[in-house]
Amino acid sequence: EGSANRDQLIKKLLPWTGILAELSIVISNKRAEYINLLSSKISKTYQFISNNKIDTNNEINIEKVEIFFESKIVGKSLHEVIELINLSVDRDIILGSSCIGAHKDKIILKGEVANLNTKTVQEIESGFFSQGQIRTLALSLIYSALVLVKEQTGETPILLLDDLISELDEERKDQLIDLINQTE
Repeated sequence: EGSANRDQLIKKLLPWTGILAELSIVISNKRAEYINLLSSKISKTYQFISNNKIDTNNEINIEKVEIFFESKIVGKSLHEVIELINLSVDRDIILGSSCIGAHKDKIILKGEVANLNTKTVQEIESGFFSQGQIRTLALSLIYSALVLVKEQTGETPILLLDDLISELDEERKDQLIDLINQTE
């Protein structure tokens, strides 16, 4: 009986496989393109806002910030994506959701940090940034997206920052305001 239920479920899902594959390819490719455009801006923006300020709690300084896009879809043909979806059907049924598709794409932030005490440089991923670094990263992403929209449309979007900017120290606030003023 379990096999019959599985077969019935697969028959119900079959018409959606092509649609999921097609839309996932479009969405994932657009995301990859957008992240690629953002990545060239985010590190410069982060450095400007932070003004190479040393994080006194951790005694580290982020030297470089990069944004990466991870997807099982990008670069694959429609046939290949449909095959990936079909191969994961049993797991999808158990989990109750699809394991393949644009909804599983990941955006990863990485920083290269210099530890001033040990004079070493190491990579850190988004889960290991301090609160101040996270706020500065968020503002860098927002500002980089604003610049990208302005470049592509010729119009400057409205930028609302009230809660996020209130948590910055005065130096970072001043740097951010200078950066925004340069954009207008």
